Amino acid sequence: MGLPPPGPELHAGLFRDRTIREVEIALEQLHTFEEDYSSEDGRKCALEVLEKMADYVVDRVVLERTEVGKAVRKLAKVRDREIAARAQQLVREWKENLEFRDVAVKGFGEKGGLQKRLCKELEEGLFNHCCPLGLLVGEEKKSYLRHYKRLCTHLRARGSDSLVEKLAKNQFSALQVAALPDSTLQTAEKREAQQKAEEIALKEAVLTPEEPPLAAITEDYTCPRCSSHRCCRNEVQTGWHNDHQDPTIIVTCLNCTSTLTTLAGLLDLYSCLCSASISSTRFSLSVAVGELASCAWLVSLSCGDKDEPRRAQVEGVG
Repeated sequence: MGLPPPGPELHAGLFRDRTIREVEIALEQLHTFEEDYSSEDGRKCALEVLEKMADYVVDRVVLERTEVGKAVRKLAKVRDREIAARAQQLVREWKENLEFRDVAVKGFGEKGGLQKRLCKELEEGLFNHCCPLGLLVGEEKKSYLRHYKRLCTHLRARGSDSLVEKLAKNQFSALQVAALPDSTLQTAEKREAQQKAEEIALKEAVLTPEEPPLAAITEDYTCPRCSSHRCCRNEVQTGWHNDHQDPTIIVTCLNCTSTLTTLAGLLDLYSCLCSASISSTRFSLSVAVGELASCAWLVSLSCGDKDEPRRAQVEGVG
């Protein structure tokens, strides 16, 4: 009978139980020499046990259920230099691994304000999901860090349907969180925003080069020529010192293809003036639009032919 496919059940179940049994057998071999490794047989047994320990996945649970940590620390203090060096290296590796995982436990507590028990279970599930063989190295370590950041993002969210509230209400186990998709961990508001963004991206993927991006289409502006509200807004940076000045806004009417090019602040004022419809302000509106039109270096409107831009016409206003 072969091993099951890679998954959390390997390290958390089959592999861990087997590791605990084999560690206990190795410790019994050490106890037969009663901590006397001066003889050749005792020295050989200690070195063999240390080699086995280097191949085992010794995590926090294995250290708590067995006395392997205490036994290896004693080996690190023996007079034999080779035994002491290997034991010290093993203790150092275990310590680095546990400290690395403790950072994740602490991070879960800071991001979500969870109890320490839940934080440990979250990290345990994360480790089992990303490291099915129990080895926090290479690609498994990269996957561990990637999913850790993903879970921290969900823990920062607040609300009645946030991950923190779901854990508090025991809607699912903390050990299973790392294996759940983002759609299950997200709030309803975040899920709707992501679905909307995906729909826009899908529609834009089938647009022709002549069609404007859907995200740029807006109804916040009024075309001075045809009074249409369906426009396309694009924002670009121009000039030698473009990082120190307002961006240039290009608004194109999707009805008559008229183009208005101006600075961001002036365009917002122009949009407000064009959207005014109160008769008492018609005279002031006409004067204000006339002032805008006089700024030929800021405003240019091309009607029909985009290659021949001309000043905005205000005769029809007022």
